[in-house]
Amino acid sequence: MNKIKSHMNDTLSDIIISSELKENILTGTVNKQSRNHHFSAKRAVCLLAAIILIFSTVTTAFASVNPTANNIVYSVNPQLAQFLYPINKTCEKQGIKLTVLEAINDDRNIIAYFTLEDTEGKGRVNERLDLCDSYGVDGPTVYNVSFESYDEKTGKALYCMTANGSKKMSGKMNSFKINTLMSNKKTYNYFNTDFDLSIAKTNPQTAPMSDYESYSGNVFDTILLPDTMNIAITDFVSVSNIGFIDGRLHIQTKWKKSFDNHGWFALSEKGKSFSEENAVSYEMQYIHTEEDKKTSGNNYFVKHIEYAFDISPEDLDRYELWANLTEDGEFIEDEWKVDFRLAKSDRLELTDNLDNIAEKVEISNIGLYIEKYQGNPEDCTVSVKMKDNSVFNISTFTNNESENYSNTEWSLSTALGSYIDVNEISSVTMNGKIIYEQ
Repeated sequence: MNKIKSHMNDTLSDIIISSELKENILTGTVNKQSRNHHFSAKRAVCLLAAIILIFSTVTTAFASVNPTANNIVYSVNPQLAQFLYPINKTCEKQGIKLTVLEAINDDRNIIAYFTLEDTEGKGRVNERLDLCDSYGVDGPTVYNVSFESYDEKTGKALYCMTANGSKKMSGKMNSFKINTLMSNKKTYNYFNTDFDLSIAKTNPQTAPMSDYESYSGNVFDTILLPDTMNIAITDFVSVSNIGFIDGRLHIQTKWKKSFDNHGWFALSEKGKSFSEENAVSYEMQYIHTEEDKKTSGNNYFVKHIEYAFDISPEDLDRYELWANLTEDGEFIEDEWKVDFRLAKSDRLELTDNLDNIAEKVEISNIGLYIEKYQGNPEDCTVSVKMKDNSVFNISTFTNNESENYSNTEWSLSTALGSYIDVNEISSVTMNGKIIYEQ
């Protein structure tokens, strides 16, 4: 409870009373001389302080004892919920309300739970709402938001944001922001496209993949020549070319300009119920033509995707083409912003007994960080033993590329997945060597 009390005190210190409000309170009280003949400036200041204290205490206390927010988070993460500190601040724009419920942080990591709801009842918020990667907090450079749940009764969608990549964030003011939302995406679950596969040529027009760009790496050396057919599957994706290369069926698709139109194609045997498990295996290649690059921009993209299926020309008439597609919905652009103070956090810093394995190891309530790790990051293992004999074994780390020092020294970090009381740590072992023991 001391941490919560400390966080409440820090929050109270953020309340700013304008000079105009102070003057109005003082003037309004002093002018009532007929009822308070012995009023003094000292009493006015005391009264002002009392008003601020009462107002602040009531609102903050209500947030801390109001169980609603914690109940929502507890339903999805009961282990972490008891350690979160309350925020309960909102921002509403265009009938969409953002509420930051609770959070936990250390110097480098933030975990925050928030909800979104449509206060105008237009059905824009549900489990399919897309945050368009437009969210973030001040400081960290790596973000991830996971959808947790949607309550049809309240119309609230719950999310968990994790952010890392900063330093010395504890106790500081911060802002959580969202700039773009996309609602009501259209999803077309796997359906038979009725595409005529027999038009596939055994000697199609091809091109070297080296003539094009791809952000997925070059899977194929040779691809189908783009845009020789353009046969529509839907109004936002078409077949750009189809034919056999090196004994495999290649199907090249073209996607119209969009923010996130996407999907998958699959081949399934005729006359059988479709299932992904029974679909023909394939490889795929993203392709960007010069036209694609010229047309793309402002977070809208045009792309080609080529699939190579493991079937021969002789087996082609046994199969049919299926698709699972998602189309962009309605965009809502604004700035939803909530300011809040991050809590102070405990940490255990280790610099001794490291034997040149690393320069420093830092363990917080929710994360572990290693500075200037020597060697291959994939070989790094850390074991944290608690006084109750429970053990946290850690072997997967994020390589913080912005802090890499050389090809042999690395900055590594990881989230622990649950809360650790650093005062209850009994020992820490790194790569089989005890580096801390209490």
